Amino acid sequence: MNYPIFFTIPSKSIFPYKSTSFKLFSVSMNDHLDFYHDCNDVTRIDAIESLTEYGSKLKFKPKAKVIEVGCADGSVSNILFQHLPKDIELLLSCDKNEKAVQFAKEHYKNNKTAYRVLDIEGDLPEDLKGKFDNFISLMTFHWVPQQEKAFRNVYDLLAEDGECFLTLKSYSHIYHMFVLQSKSRKWGPFMKNMKNFLSPYYDLSMPDQHIAKILKNVGFKNIDVRSKQKMYTFKNLEKFRGLMIGVNPFKVPENEFENYIDDLMETARTLRIIDEENGTLSFLFNMNIVHCTK
Repeated sequence: MNYPIFFTIPSKSIFPYKSTSFKLFSVSMNDHLDFYHDCNDVTRIDAIESLTEYGSKLKFKPKAKVIEVGCADGSVSNILFQHLPKDIELLLSCDKNEKAVQFAKEHYKNNKTAYRVLDIEGDLPEDLKGKFDNFISLMTFHWVPQQEKAFRNVYDLLAEDGECFLTLKSYSHIYHMFVLQSKSRKWGPFMKNMKNFLSPYYDLSMPDQHIAKILKNVGFKNIDVRSKQKMYTFKNLEKFRGLMIGVNPFKVPENEFENYIDDLMETARTLRIIDEENGTLSFLFNMNIVHCTK
């Protein structure tokens, strides 16, 4: 049986980099990396928890070459690097977003980490195939609609006996908020690509079994997929609002965007995840932990 994990998000960012100010409009992580960086403590905290809990189970060869997919702003890549053995040869951190890769290069450089644009659903460059001892991706694969294609690419990136470790979301209160908002007459027309935003496992009762089946079909062995329910609490509603702005993928007219976020916060209230008395918000999500070898 899986028990929920509870963690409180501080009202101020726990990371030192300060973002610049900006004007509210139809934004996503693609457009405003500064803002995403300042608001996305959840992913970074989860990365620390996952690597602390499961890091000892991972096996690294001497001078291992490690590839990470979903580096985004580079802050999680930096956390990952601190949890890797000191003798790794390379950490190649990748994202399909060119702006994210450039941001990561500028803010999280070191002599063993390189950054590169890569779409895990696309055609792999020949120079990357079979070159890596470890594949790691933290809270990214729920953004990938073509799961089997992506896992086949993971398989092809790994050398023989290479190891894959990743975490991803299935269900989340946040997903449910956006689903409810997409059914409104006002916002529905701007949210037609909802399936590209939701985890592919959003409405599955046993996502771990579904993921394990895909991995087996691809050819992975020693497959271990687990589910865990977690709860995060924001002590500051503006911090949560900022995160919603940072992850929003939908193109809403600039002059309506603030109203759109206001309504999203009202949707959160209908789900009773906001404590008005304390000014906090707590949301649940289900995380899947994947470990397998080639």
